[in-house]
Amino acid sequence: MRAAVAISMGQEGETHSDAEALRTAAQMLDSLGARPDADQQEDLSKRWGEQAMVIDPSTAPPVYRGRALGPSYKKGMVSAVSTVSTEQIFLAGKKASVALVPVSSKPITITISDGQGKNICNRSTSSKPANCHWLPLFTERYRINVQTSARQPVSYYLVLN
Repeated sequence: MRAAVAISMGQEGETHSDAEALRTAAQMLDSLGARPDADQQEDLSKRWGEQAMVIDPSTAPPVYRGRALGPSYKKGMVSAVSTVSTEQIFLAGKKASVALVPVSSKPITITISDGQGKNICNRSTSSKPANCHWLPLFTERYRINVQTSARQPVSYYLVLN
């Protein structure tokens, strides 16, 4: 889950105003072809590249090559009293990967189930990306649930292949 690693690195770079980490994260996302989900407005590669240039003007911006089918990411927020659910179609015979990247150190959980409600993956984390990988036998829609036990809302990124 290189896109999840890049997002985690970019978050650290933002926290510590680290131009090199921001530039590297931006270039990783760009080279992977990772772009925001359709309803997500913020392009992290562009934002982090621009921030890196502000911190260190000698930082070169990442080159945009366009997006073929590939990874996407979506920023979200979940509170203790709710579950955020989304659905995604994954193709039969093609490795499926989903990562939950926490923005803070609060506990957060991802659960993925297939069209029949069978649990495919259940991971909890509070600091590192939680990764789920599987090989779908059929092309079908999968439900992705994100929840937290924290009392305050928790921000996260959901990275899909």
